[in-house]
Order: sequence, then structure tokens, then C-alpha cells
Amino acid sequence: VCYFTLPVPKVTTKPDYRALCKKIDYWGIAAGSAAIVLIFIPVSGGSSYFAWDSTMVISMLVIGGCCVLAFLFVEYRVALLPMMPLSIFTSAPICVMLSQNFLFGVVYYSQLYYFPLFFQNARGMSPILSAALVLPIPCAQMTASILSSQYISRRERYGEVIWSGFFLWTLGIGLTCIFDRSTFIAVIVIILVLQGIGVEFVFQPTLVALQAHSTKTQRAVVMSNRNFLRSISGAVGLAISAAVLQNSLKKALPAEFASFALSSYSTPDFNTLGASPAQRQEILQAYAHASRTVFIMNVPFIGLCLLGCLLIKDRGLQRPNEVPEPVVSENSQAEQ
Repeated sequence: VCYFTLPVPKVTTKPDYRALCKKIDYWGIAAGSAAIVLIFIPVSGGSSYFAWDSTMVISMLVIGGCCVLAFLFVEYRVALLPMMPLSIFTSAPICVMLSQNFLFGVVYYSQLYYFPLFFQNARGMSPILSAALVLPIPCAQMTASILSSQYISRRERYGEVIWSGFFLWTLGIGLTCIFDRSTFIAVIVIILVLQGIGVEFVFQPTLVALQAHSTKTQRAVVMSNRNFLRSISGAVGLAISAAVLQNSLKKALPAEFASFALSSYSTPDFNTLGASPAQRQEILQAYAHASRTVFIMNVPFIGLCLLGCLLIKDRGLQRPNEVPEPVVSENSQAEQ
């Protein structure tokens, strides 16, 4: 459909595909991919599947860190067309907003993944009900997306929306710290609605703000790096959350059931376990405590995003290199 409907630009000269292929950042792709794999594996499995002081974990972290340094060097000195040109970080607002995208990506994917686990493991809900309780977030996002887009398009301002979004999101994340096994469902829904509104007041308006602060030559690479950082932050957030959950669960479980921390994503079968009712409650409370630790971990990340708004100035929707041409009136034309 796109082939037949999208207009094809008229190209006078045939592109040199060999020259274009030479500009691809092969070394950056290799160094970045190696860094991601070598760092995420030990971080996600540290202290649960692997010991932190093991030779494998230490060597993978060291080599992964060296790959990060190699990636930065390639992007700065070697690549003809770098995936992540470091020049985009010279602008303070762009640097802050890209950092915010990384940080709130950590929070968003962590919350979206660990809310159902909390409902199932700590509250004993079914998978269907656990999934239904997450629906307030996307439903609130849908409504907030319409409202925020209308405000930005009519007022040509995005600053108030971003500030409100991070405030509501920080408030919602902070309120999740009160979740326990006896929290009312209505309270959970209200808190998740607050989060959903905050999320959508942040996701698209920050994209608009990045475009407004970027020049035409930087716009495409800034958008691609924004998407890359938000995607990679999801992997970072899930890896950190997994390590936090497993470590917290191992400490909270009774000594005779400490091995359950190795399968922290599901509760044991109490029918075959032979545990007393008091031990069952203690195990479920340990799962609730571990989930609450993950929720607390997300608070400083989103709090830093809120503080970062102090460095973002609302310059309207006009990009830096789009200066409007002066309007010549009919009187001035007549005088000339």
C-alpha cells in the first residue's frame, strides 16, 4: 500500500550505494551490541543466578565497560555517520530530555511488568484480573493524549504539560509504595489512573519539545536516539528490577523457604509444599515486600526527571533555525 500511495521523490542522480554502505556505523553497532549483552546478563542475574564476586560476572562487567568506552570513542572519532553523535549532547535541554527519556523508560517498563506480578504473587489474583487492573494506565493514557495534544496545538506550548506530567507521575509512583496485600482495589485504580495521565503528559510532549529544540540537521538523529534510549532503558529497568526483587525476596523469606527466591516470578504450590497457614501468610508477605522494594526503587528515577524540568525552557513549537520571514506590507511595496 505504501509503495502505491506514498509520493516518490524525483531523484536526478542515482545514489552511490557503495558510498552509502561505507558510512554505516559498523564498529559502533558491534561495540554497542557487545556492551549491552555483556552488561545486562550479569546485572539481571547477579546474586540470584550468579555470584557477584564470580569470575564470569566480573569479567563480563569489565569487558562490557570497555565496550562502552570503545563505543563512545567510535562515535566521537571513527564513525562517518555515527548512530549517536555526541554533538547532540552539547545542548543542555536536549541532553536533559534524552536523560529523562532513559530514566522514565526504566520506570515505565518496570512498573508495567511488575504490577501484574504483585497482583498475582502477593495478592493471589488470577492472571486475567491482574491484567485487568493494569488497564487504568492505558485508558488514562488515551484520554490524556487527546487533552495534551489539543492543548499543545492550540496554545503552542508544551512546558506546562511536561511539568504536570512528571508531577503526576512522581506522585503516582510515590503512592505505589503504600501497596500491600490489603490495599483496596479502588485505591489501586485511582493511583494507576494518576500514573497513566502523567505518562501520557510526558511521552509525546517530550518528543515535541525535542523537535522544538533541535535544528533540522539534528532532528532525525535526536528522534532515533530518543527511541533507542527509551527502548534500552526498558531492558535496564527490567534487569535492575529483577535483581532488586530477587535480593529482597531472598532476605524476606523464612530461612527454610529461601530457595523460593530462585523462582521469584511465581509463588510455590502451597498444596504440595506442606506449609502451615502462618507460613503461607509469611511467604505471601515476603512477595509483597519484594514488590514494594521495586516500587520504592523507581521513585528516585522519576524524581530526577521532575527536577530535570528546571533546565527545560519552553520556546514554543518553532525550531531554532526556522526564523519566520518578515512580512512585507502593501504600503512598503508601493513606496519602493
